[in-house]
Amino acid sequence: FDGPLTLSAATLQRGWSVYSPAPVAPALNKLSIIILVCLALTTKQPNMVWASSESMWRDINTKSPGKIRGYLNLGQIYQTTGRMQLALSTYLDGLKRCEDKQKYAETTQMLPYKVNLCDGIASNMGSIFLDAKDHQTALMYLKRSVEGLPPDGAYINMGVLMLRTNQPVMALYWMSKLREEIPEANYNMGEAYRLMGDCVSANTYYKKFSVWYPTAKVPDCPTPK
Repeated sequence: FDGPLTLSAATLQRGWSVYSPAPVAPALNKLSIIILVCLALTTKQPNMVWASSESMWRDINTKSPGKIRGYLNLGQIYQTTGRMQLALSTYLDGLKRCEDKQKYAETTQMLPYKVNLCDGIASNMGSIFLDAKDHQTALMYLKRSVEGLPPDGAYINMGVLMLRTNQPVMALYWMSKLREEIPEANYNMGEAYRLMGDCVSANTYYKKFSVWYPTAKVPDCPTPK
């Protein structure tokens, strides 16, 4: 697969988007694409242009600095538009407020479960450092996220991190926590099995991924005849 993925319309309605600014690959194979995901909590007007949405969340953070959602959404806008330093500073402002136990309890309903907004911020920060190949810092933030009520993206990115550091068994552990209908989880499960030399299992998961993206090219993993 040669480019970033986007999720289906049905998935986007639940508030998710894929963050993949450029193709990235596990350390052992430069041809295989691994998907980076960040949490995208949409506004009530999903067609709002980025500039208007950015202005709105900046205004909300000024008027309601104790609300975690504003830092998560504004940081996500910066991250999606490639302004990583602004994204990090915004996320860090949010995490400082997460130290208050009452604010840390702030959650949002992401069917079929709740997501803690502070854990969402930590997941997004992990995705930035993962993209920058700073694996140690990425692990620090992703561990913080998965220990709470994280978004799916935290598990996906933990799996990506394990693949990039040649730990396919641990990648399978984190991907197994995701629902089967998440295509990126199926792709990365296939990658883990391929790195382990189990092409039968790898191809099974690649086929599941291809149900969502039938024209996407997946790695060739020949099975014994």
